Amino acid sequence: MADPAPMLPGDASRPQIIYALVTRGPTLVLAEHAVAEGTFQQATMQILPRIEVTSEWKSYIYGDYAFHCLMEVSTGVWFVCMADRDMGRRLPFAMLSSLQESFNQWYAAPQIASASNLGMQLEFYGEIQACIEKYNAPDADRVASLSAKVRQVNDTLMDNIDKILERQDKIDVLVEPQPHAAPIRGGLQERGGGGAPQGVVA
Repeated sequence: MADPAPMLPGDASRPQIIYALVTRGPTLVLAEHAVAEGTFQQATMQILPRIEVTSEWKSYIYGDYAFHCLMEVSTGVWFVCMADRDMGRRLPFAMLSSLQESFNQWYAAPQIASASNLGMQLEFYGEIQACIEKYNAPDADRVASLSAKVRQVNDTLMDNIDKILERQDKIDVLVEPQPHAAPIRGGLQERGGGGAPQGVVA
């Protein structure tokens, strides 16, 4: 089991979205933003190649955390976030839907197809940060309730990550508050295997 979630920036009494990223397929990160430090970025990159490509909104539970995935099958763009498990699915997917809408307003298919690793980081990380902050805010549930599609989300329909991991796989999901709650602006330069992995939610 993962260690209990630490206190994070913002209202620490409520579950939070910790990390969000936009990828092309399961391995190329276009842009990302996190509100904490830890090994969860590496863990996410270990998990993504194992996830089935589907138009369904999928969630995977791992210890105290959940990974939520919204995929555009036609373009190959994935919108992914990691949040506290107790947050459920509605707010994370409301955030991912908002992120998807914003991304598609910023970029056309040729830009997406030709982008390099972290090629949209400088331009787009601020949008990711804004979406996370919006849906981590105290009134976020009211905002999410305005979306008809999000209202249909089953808040508890999540798969355990063990279903998609090989028996020998090890994943570490360590989350530590950042000093002074400073935002992570740069991308991870190394995305190799981390320590020891565990589970997912759909």
